[in-house]
Amino acid sequence: MQRSDKTDRRSVAARGRLGRHLAIALILKFVVLVLLWHSFIKPHRITVDGMTMADHMTGTQAIQKERHHD
Repeated sequence: MQRSDKTDRRSVAARGRLGRHLAIALILKFVVLVLLWHSFIKPHRITVDGMTMADHMTGTQAIQKERHHD
């Protein structure tokens, strides 16, 4: 029975290490994503009103531009 006790303790310890490593990896990934967002995405803000977005989504602006070119 001593052998199974040692095996159980090892598997519990391995699970604890695995959980700790996964937690550290997830935290590091989150930190990197936040830094990338602050570096590249956040500074480039644009303003879009509702009509411009609706025109873009429906494609009506492109059709109107084509008609003006004819």
